[in-house]
Amino acid sequence: MLRPLFLIALIAAAAGGAWWIVGSRMDAPRPALTIEPEAQDSPMPAILAPANQDPVTTPSPSAALQSKPLRSGREDLSALNQRAIEALEAQRYDEAVRLFDEARQGDPEEPVFQANLAEAYARWAVATADEELALAIERLEKAIVWAPGRAELVALLERLRTRLAAEADFVEDQSLHFTLHYDGDRADLLSRGYLEVLDDLEGAYQDYGEFFDVFPVEAGRPKFRALLYDREAFDNVTGIGEWAGGAYDGSIRVPVRNFERERGAIRHTLRHELVHAFIEEVGGKRVAGWLNEGLAQYLSFEGNGARANRVERARQRLAGQTLFSLTQLTGTLASLQDPARVTVAYDQALGFTDWLAVHYGERTLVHLVTATKGGEDPAARFLRLVGVELELVHQDFVDSL
Repeated sequence: MLRPLFLIALIAAAAGGAWWIVGSRMDAPRPALTIEPEAQDSPMPAILAPANQDPVTTPSPSAALQSKPLRSGREDLSALNQRAIEALEAQRYDEAVRLFDEARQGDPEEPVFQANLAEAYARWAVATADEELALAIERLEKAIVWAPGRAELVALLERLRTRLAAEADFVEDQSLHFTLHYDGDRADLLSRGYLEVLDDLEGAYQDYGEFFDVFPVEAGRPKFRALLYDREAFDNVTGIGEWAGGAYDGSIRVPVRNFERERGAIRHTLRHELVHAFIEEVGGKRVAGWLNEGLAQYLSFEGNGARANRVERARQRLAGQTLFSLTQLTGTLASLQDPARVTVAYDQALGFTDWLAVHYGERTLVHLVTATKGGEDPAARFLRLVGVELELVHQDFVDSL
């Protein structure tokens, strides 16, 4: 059935989204799930969940791939293993799985081949979970067969199965830059709600495209995915507590109890999480926590008046507090654990982001984000652009409180 401007279709059981974060400790840096608290007037308008708050786990980084000398000493199998590693690193998943399995069949007892085959299946599952959730589950099940001791893959499988069940009856609507997924039994969303959500997202997309000078979908990125859940389904899918009002893990996920009553908060949450999506597109997955959260707060408040009020309240709370150095705020802010200190970190991120925008221009903020994707330290980029040490500017901000 065609609706005005949008096409609705039942989401097949294979639909879903891949998770960003890992729930167990890994050897390499990783991005985190971003979360919007439910209370819009909270002193902490968004947090990055520490890894131990979310049980969802992604496969370990490429360091898990093994190319050590084989016990059999067979050079032909060693070369085959190396070819498979190269294919996997290039994200040619089907080729990597085929080559690793061929090597495994050549020496069924070699643990290196089994471990690498499991890694290939796991990465393939994560890479395709958004479009092929049911198939991703099958691939993850195969990964666990060859690596039964990897508890993080078992946790991920459980989470993907939960998502499959939660989203089985979802319907889909589309706009120019988004696909929106939600429960087809929700009359509040089926009537007009879905149009308003897509309109909110499209407006934010235009705002952020102009701010970052990047329009990701026009540049070839697939449409952004947004999913609306009832509260229980959101909690089950994300594994986050009742306090959370939204999350971004590669897809925007928002719980909706009563659409009309929560209208303003939903709009704000959608905007906030979309900032994180743009930052990942522009700067990659390792943008400093203070900059990532500072920008998400700075951009999600609509109108200079709302932003100015929020910044002023943050500055008032920071007065008299022991603040962090920028180095302490490069990682996931919520990993600080102490809720009071987390609040300080988020207020500090917003305040300093605003300080940079006022004194050095908003384009400087964009340059700091893009520096990360280019492999340049943001502080080095700032020094090159402005001729001043970023830490000195941060101290000026602290002294202004």
